[in-house]
Amino acid sequence: EMVAAVKNMRSLVQDAASKNLLPTASFFGEKLVCLPGAEDEDIFVLAQLYFQQRQFKRALLTLQRVSNSSSPRFRLLAGQCLAEGKEWDQCLAVLGEEEQQSMRTEAAREEGVDTVAGMY
Repeated sequence: EMVAAVKNMRSLVQDAASKNLLPTASFFGEKLVCLPGAEDEDIFVLAQLYFQQRQFKRALLTLQRVSNSSSPRFRLLAGQCLAEGKEWDQCLAVLGEEEQQSMRTEAAREEGVDTVAGMY
């Protein structure tokens, strides 16, 4: 019976979102993520709905409830929320920019390219 309730609630969220009734979709999404049987995907959808309504902090807090936050989709949305809030350092950390920069620098060293000179 709970499985049916979760499916029904998901369909309400999808229906409201498809009609661009974002506050209504968020309302049902909030109820959905509280039900047993809700999945990380449901939390992601709710965070997306908040993001679309320009509720960036709320979207970010919602994403922090996810167990699989290392997924690229989750990290990207978190990074977008942080960027909208002008939290640049946190944004880069979430998106792994430091990791990417060190990988680019290492790759450039192997190729003999001066990355600092290439920036100017």
